[in-house]
Amino acid sequence: PYVPERYYVGTVGEGVIGRVAESGQTSHLADASESPDLLPAARAVVEQEGIHALVCVPIRSRGRILGVLSLGRRTPELFTEAEIALVEASANQIGPALENAQLASETRRRLEEIKSAESQLIEREKLSTVGRLTAGLVHEIRNLLTATLSHAELALKAPDDPAKTRQRLHIVVKQTSRAARMLQNLLQFSRPHSMERRPCRLEDAIRGVLELEGPELQRNGVRVVTELEPVPLVSADDGQIQQVLLNLIQNAQ
Repeated sequence: PYVPERYYVGTVGEGVIGRVAESGQTSHLADASESPDLLPAARAVVEQEGIHALVCVPIRSRGRILGVLSLGRRTPELFTEAEIALVEASANQIGPALENAQLASETRRRLEEIKSAESQLIEREKLSTVGRLTAGLVHEIRNLLTATLSHAELALKAPDDPAKTRQRLHIVVKQTSRAARMLQNLLQFSRPHSMERRPCRLEDAIRGVLELEGPELQRNGVRVVTELEPVPLVSADDGQIQQVLLNLIQNAQ
């Protein structure tokens, strides 16, 4: 005899349902289809479903009215006091559940906002670090390229001394490889990527970060001594490991 579940959004204070939401008082209509207080949207539902008796009770939680629970009957019998009390009891249970759901939704929204703000802060800090590292590496790579060019020119000027030429070409390869490695480390650190765990070799990560920080450490008169022994691979994200190592080195400095 009861109408299937429906949702109706109205204005507080307008119509039967709106007045219940405003006053907090239960309303019981003997014949809803004849009531002049129904708004057009609610009347359309009443006529479509063939509702006769209608009871509307407020949904409360902690002294606030959150909405209205309406129950319609297709048969002409009125709702009894016991039935109305049961609807009111149901509404009293619905109220705290709705408020808890709203609180959970708000909590999730705020956590997402905090997470987003945290991610933006991390990216800004990373960009700042990249800018600082780039400034130091540009100077270091320029020196490497200048020295490399000098050795290459000397090798061209003295082609008749194979030993000297081979030594200078060896220096050219070594210096060029170091410059390329420094740029590769910087690109790997600055490249945006999603977190992905994979096997990492910590000693390689430490060497790469020390190479990035090398120019800054030298300018500040810091001498770095490393004692790196092979350790088992660890499952981690390369970018995060690099950031942790950079923070450790900066804090130590």
